[in-house]
Amino acid sequence: MNLKILQWLLKHREALLRVVEIAKKFDRASSYLAKWAVANEIAQIVLPILEAETVKLSSFDGPVLLSAEEYGPLMVEYSALGVDWKVIVDVVIPILIAILQAVASK
Repeated sequence: MNLKILQWLLKHREALLRVVEIAKKFDRASSYLAKWAVANEIAQIVLPILEAETVKLSSFDGPVLLSAEEYGPLMVEYSALGVDWKVIVDVVIPILIAILQAVASK
């Protein structure tokens, strides 16, 4: 799932940059409500795009762990955008996976 989400985000660079800025506010030590507020802000950006594209959420199914060969080219693209890779891996991807699973009723 990570690879497909990363590729999808790269396709939507404007949304990606907005999501990363929001994700920087995520603090693991904060309250559940504060964490949910960040996840909600991210959902408000990505869900309308997914709906407009009529993306089937099952199209994001796939491997959760990626090899260095799979991550390598993506890291280069994200770095070129000036995106903090750690924010993507530690915050954005887990939140997006949770959002997708929630709306897919898994």
